[in-house]
This record gives sequence, structure tokens and C-alpha cells, in this order.
Amino acid sequence: MVRELSPEIRQAEVFDVFTGEKIGVGRKSVAFRIRIQAEDRTLTEAEVHSIHTKIVNLLENRFGGTIRTS
Repeated sequence: MVRELSPEIRQAEVFDVFTGEKIGVGRKSVAFRIRIQAEDRTLTEAEVHSIHTKIVNLLENRFGGTIRTS
């Protein structure tokens, strides 16, 4: 589903899931590894930011996810 957001998203996988008291009852922390790459050029910072924003919006709207802050 994440890979469908942009042709530059080459790989997307969950590499860690954590549940515990520190993050709250009924919640979990999910870590993703996402490779963003164009075949023919270096992506600009703006392009990467745009793709990142699409990913965050998808996770927020579809799953109620949020970016964890320290």
C-alpha cells in the first residue's frame, strides 16, 4: 500500500513492533524501513519530503498513526 504512493518508493517494510506500558495501553510503536530512489537521477529534498508527507498522511488517515516525538 505504501509502495503505491510513488514509483520512487522501491521498498517498504516493517522491521520492529513494540508494545508496552511506555507507549500506552492498546497502542504500539511500529518502525518502517522505506527506500526511496529514482532510477535515473538523484531526488531533490523537496521530492523526498513530498513522498514522506504522503506516507505519513496515509498512516495517519488509514490507521490513526502518529509520528512519535522524543
